[in-house]
Amino acid sequence: MANSHPIPPFPLDVDRTAFGHYLSGLVDGEGTFCLEYKQHGPGRLPSPVAHFALRLRSDDGPILRLIHSFFGVGLYYRSAPRKEGWGAQAHYLVTAWKDLAMVLVPHFDAFPMRAKKRFDFLLWREMVLLGHVVSQRKRRRRPAGNGTEPLWTPAERERYQFTKELLRQQRRFQADA
Repeated sequence: MANSHPIPPFPLDVDRTAFGHYLSGLVDGEGTFCLEYKQHGPGRLPSPVAHFALRLRSDDGPILRLIHSFFGVGLYYRSAPRKEGWGAQAHYLVTAWKDLAMVLVPHFDAFPMRAKKRFDFLLWREMVLLGHVVSQRKRRRRPAGNGTEPLWTPAERERYQFTKELLRQQRRFQADA
């Protein structure tokens, strides 16, 4: 991720409540609530991961930097065009279970989205809160001494997979509507 930026302070002259409502509306149209798996090596179970992302044209980078400062967590960066004919893009990304659960979930609970993305959020929210609980547990050593990993129970993994699939189906249904 090229061009990573530190988190600037949120401007004192911007009304946080009004901005919170604006932000939820923007996310309702442009945000992504994602549940995935990350493979950490051969022979190991993939780990459930979640993230929140906003990707806009690079000339909209200033609003993403303001969002970065509003939340105070995550990463803002810019990237080169992904396809021929596309311009550069600006990104805001949050991946840490703690940041998702303790910062983003409370925001969207307080400033609910009004369109169909709220349904994505509700499924995602459930798994973020579970992932945060799992991430707080004692961790087990990975095979070959390569660090540690959280202890997801088989039932939690099943619940995660089921919810991940529900989220995928819900998006497909919404696209067909």
